[in-house]
Amino acid sequence: MEHRKDRRRPLTGSDKQKPTVESDYEDEDASAALDAKLAPEEAWKQNHALKKLRSG
Repeated sequence: MEHRKDRRRPLTGSDKQKPTVESDYEDEDASAALDAKLAPEEAWKQNHALKKLRSG
């Protein structure tokens, strides 16, 4: 997961004019932050919800 976060983080600033892209990357950064701070099951819930949103 670290490599995905590192790859996408620089795009957050340059793609800010595209709301859908910006929110997508912001969600991933938030998910990565939650992954580091919260209990594993809470992080799993956040990541699971994110994947569900992106696939649907």
